[in-house]
Amino acid sequence: MFFLYHFLLLLQRDIWQRILPPLKTLGRTALTNYLLQTVVCTLNFYSYGFGMYGKLGPALGVVLAFIIFGIQTIASNLWLKYFKFGPMEWIWRSFTYFAKTPEKED
Repeated sequence: MFFLYHFLLLLQRDIWQRILPPLKTLGRTALTNYLLQTVVCTLNFYSYGFGMYGKLGPALGVVLAFIIFGIQTIASNLWLKYFKFGPMEWIWRSFTYFAKTPEKED
């Protein structure tokens, strides 16, 4: 409980109020980002791609993770400027409701 309290206090500071809003688009495109991250990482690490599994150290792995995360954050923000949902979220909603979901904001 102690850590949760301090975490909530930190989130109320101005710096975090500026840093966190761009990250909310990652939640709105979560399925798309998950699938894209899976494709990118399997292509990087498995033998049918670049085969880098076991060839990267932990530090370089963390750097690669931050690069992928940064690109996904920028792409999600750009995508949601023009569309209401991520592409996979749109497909998922259309199949769930058995109707084509409006893809753009009104």
